[in-house]
Amino acid sequence: MRVRMLVKISGGRGDGTDWPAPGEELEVDGVEGRHLCAAGLAQPVAEERAAESRPAPDTAEKRAVKPRGTGQKG
Repeated sequence: MRVRMLVKISGGRGDGTDWPAPGEELEVDGVEGRHLCAAGLAQPVAEERAAESRPAPDTAEKRAVKPRGTGQKG
């Protein structure tokens, strides 16, 4: 889970690294992230979705033209 820090936390993290400054982002596990957010120390960062890889429409594509009727009735 990715979170953005809202406040400065003094001291080190459990792994010995420093806490990021307010506004910086941090990758944490889900439990730690939920605890940080619930305490008002961080906010979740929305995941960016990768753009779907669709081929671009072919602008030169020719469309089938239906033949017109002869116009004669009956």
